[in-house]
Amino acid sequence: WQIMRANYLQIIGGKSEEELIAWANSVANYSPPIKNFKDPGFRNSKFLISLMSKLDPDIVDWGFVTQGEKDDEVELNAKYCINIARKLGAKIFITWEDIKDINSKMLTVFLAAIKDLFNNKPELEKAVMKKAEEEKAAPVSEEPKPGEAKAEEPKSEAAKTEETSNPQEKAGKSQGEKAGECAVSYTHLRAHETRHDLVCRLLLEKKKKKKK
Repeated sequence: WQIMRANYLQIIGGKSEEELIAWANSVANYSPPIKNFKDPGFRNSKFLISLMSKLDPDIVDWGFVTQGEKDDEVELNAKYCINIARKLGAKIFITWEDIKDINSKMLTVFLAAIKDLFNNKPELEKAVMKKAEEEKAAPVSEEPKPGEAKAEEPKSEAAKTEETSNPQEKAGKSQGEKAGECAVSYTHLRAHETRHDLVCRLLLEKKKKKKK
């Protein structure tokens, strides 16, 4: 294990485990962030999947990713996570049970393998890091407190003019529009009547003739 660990830490530029975790958090931009290789956040695999999605967003189908709360969901996510890593070309030594059990040693090797993929695409890594920093620096719009109404947006001049127009004219126009919508010609009804409608109409006409 020590030889494997040293080899992978050398591949990623001699970074420490703390630096590797810090790098993964900055790239994944996932909340809550991972604290160390024994963090329970690894168990549902969503942090790892989010990290790999930065390499190729199209390779991850989030419809396959479960909440990861139940044991069967944890297994599905872990297997999907390893499958994504294989598609990206990472060297895989980890098993889905290692992710489920939060095996810190194997998670270190796995994360190092993902970092190695980013090392092969330095321009992509820089772009991802820059985007993550911009998202963190972006101002967050404040939501109104419970019971507090949102501030109304200023109305345009056209909207103000329409509101101040003659209300009677406006009401008459709307009533006329409604009447136009409801008015349907007899010819139109005859053209669209079904066989059942035709039978009913003929019976009614026959009944009226008998009364006369």
